[in-house]
Amino acid sequence: MNNLYVLGPKGSVSSFVAQRFARAYKIVYCRNFTELFRRARRSGGVVLAPVQNKIIGTVEETKRQMGSGEWHIIRRIRVPVRFVLAVKMSEKAGRIGLEDVQRIYGPIQAVDQCRKFLRKYCRGVPITLVQTTGAAFKKVVQLKRLKGAAIGASEGAMLHNLYALAANIQDDRDDWTEFALVHL
Repeated sequence: MNNLYVLGPKGSVSSFVAQRFARAYKIVYCRNFTELFRRARRSGGVVLAPVQNKIIGTVEETKRQMGSGEWHIIRRIRVPVRFVLAVKMSEKAGRIGLEDVQRIYGPIQAVDQCRKFLRKYCRGVPITLVQTTGAAFKKVVQLKRLKGAAIGASEGAMLHNLYALAANIQDDRDDWTEFALVHL
């Protein structure tokens, strides 16, 4: 069985798209774009990478990593973007509100797709950029005291036992991201 290299960890949007191919490939999670393409090139494997988004356009990091080498697009998959702002809920503190969020975690692409919501409801809240939405969820889960929130898909929030403080926070209700299955 061939490997399918995917931006991880589990809970990232890429990881949910990759599940569509779990029967045909062994899914291997990578921390960032560099690792994703490096590992696939070494093994002659297949990459699942975001290539285009309705709001931000071409995913430049994918374009840069693909470079001028030989590659073949096997399939393109367009998925709707439906982001949530997810938080931990503790038994002691109970639910928190938007006004309680002290830091937001998310990849630059997700942050860019949610600018209007962030400006309106989270003005002044520091944003820490991470590689993937799955990494953002992991960061929030690991927090001890800080009331952090993560931007990502609701399925990723559920996977990490987080709850959606706000849903459909993307700027465009018809937003989408296109992924490509690429053989290197």
